[in-house]
Amino acid sequence: MAAAPPWQLDAHRLTRAAHQGPNAGPARAGAGRGRCSAATATISRLGKERRWQEALAVLQELSDEKVESDAIVQNAIIAAFEKVARWRESLALLQSALLSGQRPDVFACTSCLGACGRAGRWGDAWWLLAEMRRQGPAPNSVSCNAAVSAAGRAGRWDLCLVLLCEMRKPGSGLRADAVTLNTAASATSSASCWSLALELCRDLRCDGVEPDPVTRNVQISACENGGRWAEALGLFWAEAVGSSGPPKSGTATAGCQDIFAVTAAIGACASGLRWDLALWLLQKAFVWQLRPNVMTFGAAISACAKGAQWQRALLLLQDMSALRVEASVIACGAAINACDQGEEWQHAIGLLRHMQTVGPRPSLIAWNAAISACGRSGKWELAQGLLREMRGSGCEPDAVGFSAALTACERGRRWAEALAQLEAMRRLGLRESGAHTERAAVVSACGKAGRWEEALLALGADLTGNALAACNAAVSACREGHNWELAISLLASLRRNVCQPDAVTSGALIDACGRAEQWETALLLLGLMPLYGPARDVASTSAAMSACEGRGARWRWALELGAGLGARGLRPDTVTWNSGLSACGRGEQWPLALELLSKVRKDFCPTLVTWNAVAAACERGGQWQICCWLLDEMRAEGSVRPDPVTLCAALGACEQRVEAVLGGALSLVLEDLAGTALSLLPRGSSLSGNIQLRDVAEGSSVKNTAAKKEMMPLTLGY
Repeated sequence: MAAAPPWQLDAHRLTRAAHQGPNAGPARAGAGRGRCSAATATISRLGKERRWQEALAVLQELSDEKVESDAIVQNAIIAAFEKVARWRESLALLQSALLSGQRPDVFACTSCLGACGRAGRWGDAWWLLAEMRRQGPAPNSVSCNAAVSAAGRAGRWDLCLVLLCEMRKPGSGLRADAVTLNTAASATSSASCWSLALELCRDLRCDGVEPDPVTRNVQISACENGGRWAEALGLFWAEAVGSSGPPKSGTATAGCQDIFAVTAAIGACASGLRWDLALWLLQKAFVWQLRPNVMTFGAAISACAKGAQWQRALLLLQDMSALRVEASVIACGAAINACDQGEEWQHAIGLLRHMQTVGPRPSLIAWNAAISACGRSGKWELAQGLLREMRGSGCEPDAVGFSAALTACERGRRWAEALAQLEAMRRLGLRESGAHTERAAVVSACGKAGRWEEALLALGADLTGNALAACNAAVSACREGHNWELAISLLASLRRNVCQPDAVTSGALIDACGRAEQWETALLLLGLMPLYGPARDVASTSAAMSACEGRGARWRWALELGAGLGARGLRPDTVTWNSGLSACGRGEQWPLALELLSKVRKDFCPTLVTWNAVAAACERGGQWQICCWLLDEMRAEGSVRPDPVTLCAALGACEQRVEAVLGGALSLVLEDLAGTALSLLPRGSSLSGNIQLRDVAEGSSVKNTAAKKEMMPLTLGY
């Protein structure tokens, strides 16, 4: 025999409380009716005040006085249960009426539907609706609205639409009103079916129903969920000030009278990353003499968080305290998230400590945001400590928190700690994200630390789904370890088992081949890119150009690769130009290097790498005059200043020309070199550890004694 539903366990107890029994005397009938009327009024008053226990005690008093309760008393007590979502007691009292031979009316059944809906028991609500259709009483529009509300609260928007269609059928005797359509539209909006929610709101007039303020709020929320913030604001202003745009001067006092609409509009601005409009609406709420609630401030703080406006988010929290609006967990979590986006880890931790001391108690989102703020700033020790503290406070971390802590370890190149965190995450039974971002962080930490073997072990072979980020991190680790063959094998495994490689994969592979002087393989990979996945991009082309650096005719191929970007509709960046300049330098093509420099200066501001590449090309060509001219140009532009690499290139060029020494150019370069060295190093340090400068100083073939004297401080230290 099937077990009885849990709400049936109290049926007999409530039956005794609701009915006197078969021995009730007829002489007490008149007095009983008056007693029932008084009890009904008392129960109704207690129900409105949500004092359901006392209302139930009144019903018990009727039973003790041997007064039989009528349907009106039962309806009043069920209505009291509905207001506090006491669904078990509501269904049990309804069952008791059936056991005693009474037939509950539609009001009692509707109240039970409402109690089930408030408690999230949509299954029981729909069971009761089906029983009403089968045995009676026949449900009316209010009953169907209660069932729609129960399904909407549970996120079952599909059931809402089914019942809405049934109510719209001709001959059903039911009429969908604004409550029905608003509830169904709100359920579809919450389920990210925002377009369907807008269609339901537009269908109101087709059903002969006039939209109400709730309809407007549902439409604004639907536009917010769909990212259509401009349309949401248009709806808001059309209702608030009777126009399609912002109010003109002098009309603000007639603005919106619904703080819920203002809150929805602020949320739409947050989804559109318009924090400025969100704060403007919050200010207008005070002008319209509305009192923003915690939800309004929370939406505004979330808008500031998405716009990385952490200062304004903290100021809004202060405003909440000044206005005596109690800060909620959502508002405080959003403020910590704003500090996270602004990389202000000190303020994030300070706000977290304030929540621990004053309240409210930090939520999982607040903990994760604080850990992420530490991770963005590379404070891996603090991130690890917060993760341990989080577990000690009784809030179990999730994959998001571990991912933030792993990111902190990655930025700090703490590969051992990252491996330990990944193992702890697995012991807790937490699953990685679909993109394996957690494992990607561990692999990247190992790669940045030069531990490519550990990186491959962390990558493993059990990848599922989109593991492209983890595989890209492994390819980068092989690149840092100069293991280009293993990187290419990872490409084959990626295509065979997981997913298609992207431009990041190709760029790392080509760069790995270039570092290993495998320029033929690099060019082959570049040519095959369209076949194994991504289209050729600027970064991959720049990496292939860098692989072509060397003597011989390879510099021509590098320049041809750069020139081919325009034919593909791509625009070279500074990295591309620098790769071409380096190739010209290795190929002793200083005239081409100067020509490329002139092109770079037309479109970009040359970087220090650009100047050094041109100086190196001129050094190999023995062009000491041009090297000195480059130094003058760098001083004139003022964007970058020569470093020891630039000055060593000029020094090397001057050494190749005796007339340069006789003309004093070498002495000027050495003077610049000494001055630059002094500016780059703190007082008391030594240049003896700089191999490049030491080699130039000790191995110089310069015969000028004065130049030798100027060179000596570079190797002796200060």
